[in-house]
Amino acid sequence: MVIKLLANQYTLVQGSREVVISFCEGFKEADFILPVNDFGRGSIRDTLVHIANVYEFWIGHFAMRSSRETTETGLICTVQDIRNLFSKGDEMGERFLQENNHRPDERIVGEIPSLHAQKEYFVLQLMTHVMTHEFHHKGQIMTMGRMLGYTPPDADVIRF
Repeated sequence: MVIKLLANQYTLVQGSREVVISFCEGFKEADFILPVNDFGRGSIRDTLVHIANVYEFWIGHFAMRSSRETTETGLICTVQDIRNLFSKGDEMGERFLQENNHRPDERIVGEIPSLHAQKEYFVLQLMTHVMTHEFHHKGQIMTMGRMLGYTPPDADVIRF
């Protein structure tokens, strides 16, 4: 039941993400990669790649033992590249939820290379972390867009 709820919640996050990515399609190409001083992860593109990389690390590498490396920001140049990156991540996230269908409180032990340590987290913790992390940066992206002169749309899960 909890996994079904998480899967439904993830669908809402994907819908909100689509609003953000569609917003980015309206940017001048240079604005998409333009660093916004002292804000976010550098540029809007960089922030979106960072979001995708956090999914890749926590769900792919940590939980599912994927050997695939996170994506280098410089390899992503366009909004379509972002769409493709998140499409791969969504497949991984959906597979993770299916494989853990009846185990939201299952502990997953994995390696965190930067700490040279093994840690363990619940399925529920991992999914909650990556989704709330995305929403944190979504707010930054909207603010960065406004700072670049664009009017951001309502990208909440509940849109009016």
